[in-house]
Amino acid sequence: MSNSYTKAAFGIVVTSPEADLLRRVIGAIELVGDVEIGLEALKAHFHGMGEDFAALFPRTAESPFDGLLDLFPDENFPILDFEIDFGEADADGRVALFFSGEQFGVETAAKLIQRCAQSALPFGFEWASDCDRLRAGEFGGGYVAISHAAVARQAQTPHPQRPSRPDAARHSPPKRHPARVDPPTLPKDEEDRPDGAEVALVGAALARLTRPNGRGEERVRKGVRTRGSSELSQGDDP
Repeated sequence: MSNSYTKAAFGIVVTSPEADLLRRVIGAIELVGDVEIGLEALKAHFHGMGEDFAALFPRTAESPFDGLLDLFPDENFPILDFEIDFGEADADGRVALFFSGEQFGVETAAKLIQRCAQSALPFGFEWASDCDRLRAGEFGGGYVAISHAAVARQAQTPHPQRPSRPDAARHSPPKRHPARVDPPTLPKDEEDRPDGAEVALVGAALARLTRPNGRGEERVRKGVRTRGSSELSQGDDP
């Protein structure tokens, strides 16, 4: 089993009124998501949301907060899939916000920024798709470009997928081994012929055997032969 994620993290600077509006929107979303709150309680809460909220998220005959549902891909689940951290207002009345999440609602965040942070437009952010297991097709991402007129979302083109390990092994080229080279075969008469080193050794041995002794005799060993040669010496002492 594996888990897939859509991650994003970015900062944006808005005005103090926009930051206040965003706080009210977040509170309203939490209110709408509470199934224990009835319709009358929602109507009473809507009257305290302010004119700027009502202009951006107009009520309907069915519910005062139906205008918020357009922010979400599934209107039956109005839940923010990210967190917003609010900084303190600076001397110019600007507030730094930080959006982050591991199951980031890309579409929801883009619509929320377009409606509630118009002083920061045009604006854009990136997201990343990944997985806690190394599986093909689970990694990617994209970016969102937000303007006053539209929200453009573009997924990055993934690299061509490489075949899995079994496929790669099946289609891999065969291993190449160096060609075997057999030693040259000499003719029969050449194969049995002693080389120069052997002849030299035999000659030295014969020289020691035939060296004169103290009585003026020569020591001769009978039957001394070389491999493949005719008899070198054989017989009795002279």
